[in-house]
Amino acid sequence: MDDKGRDRMIQIRLINADPSMDLYEAALTCRGKEYNGEQLTYDKMVKWLIAEHSPIEALHFQILLTEQKKPVVNQLVRHTAYHPRHWVQSSRPDLTGGRSRDPNALICYDCQYDPLALIEMMRKRLCFQAELETIKQAEIIKAAFMKSRHDIIRAMGFVMVPHCIYRGGCPELFTDCGRWKKLDFSLDIIERYRIFNKQFLEDLK
Repeated sequence: MDDKGRDRMIQIRLINADPSMDLYEAALTCRGKEYNGEQLTYDKMVKWLIAEHSPIEALHFQILLTEQKKPVVNQLVRHTAYHPRHWVQSSRPDLTGGRSRDPNALICYDCQYDPLALIEMMRKRLCFQAELETIKQAEIIKAAFMKSRHDIIRAMGFVMVPHCIYRGGCPELFTDCGRWKKLDFSLDIIERYRIFNKQFLEDLK
């Protein structure tokens, strides 16, 4: 499943040829049962992602970013929780036709994440304590997922939220921007995420 975001500098895809089979087979194996052909829908996928049970790790998303600033890429590759795989365009002179290294050069970044890795990465990079350029890139990634034509990719975008929304309060050591206080944390998790995402999409306009 391929999906190009509105921004020509981002492409996202779900690598699994049969994501429903891959996820449900993993889940049913844990119960000693065989896959029965059940298909994932958007709503089912949201529930699986919020629950964060291990079968969702059978899914893998690929994100290709072009024309990226090196400091932003440096922030993304620091994420290692749940073992994402990163590939970064080299600036070695012997691989670039003899061009000298340029710290300001724009480069390509390619990565593969399972859902838990993506959730963890976006919790930190959508946080207002991240560097501004990195926050902007994280927002571009989230928007591309949320506006995808594919239910599973779009569901993944739904659960990409900052730390405070995920945890119900600010976990930062020194500064609390107060964003989390605008939400009622007595609400159902899905409803809370829905309110956050509605505001996120409105802010993009």
